[in-house]
Amino acid sequence: MTKSYLKKEIGPRLCHGDASLTNILVKKVGSKYVVSGIIDFEFCRSSGITQELFSGLRTQDRKYEHKDSLVKGYLRYNKLPKEWEQLICLYKWISSLDRLTKIKGMSWRNLDKKQTDERKKDLRRGALQNLKNMEKRIESLTTRH
Repeated sequence: MTKSYLKKEIGPRLCHGDASLTNILVKKVGSKYVVSGIIDFEFCRSSGITQELFSGLRTQDRKYEHKDSLVKGYLRYNKLPKEWEQLICLYKWISSLDRLTKIKGMSWRNLDKKQTDERKKDLRRGALQNLKNMEKRIESLTTRH
């Protein structure tokens, strides 16, 4: 099932790769704000639009809270895969697995060994919780469709 989701997502498109708030320029037009530019393309890659829309912030859930607005705006100009919500979960699940593989090698200049161990423990706990949450969310979305 996962393979079929990704097949529908990946296509010939270039994605920014770092669509955080600091890279999106906006200007006020009347009483509304509109996107006036996007900067900083150093992380460009070929990818799927669902990953592009819901990545870029340290916490994807921040964007997920505003998913209805993001999707509504995007759909004015383009299409999303039917399974875009499942794809969000899949990408977050993959991201959590990736984080788990990197935690061992992480270090912080301003933390002593005990603080470093605590932070790694918290990161592991958070990544494992994300894995569980995304599995549950993907199951509920799959049974709903």
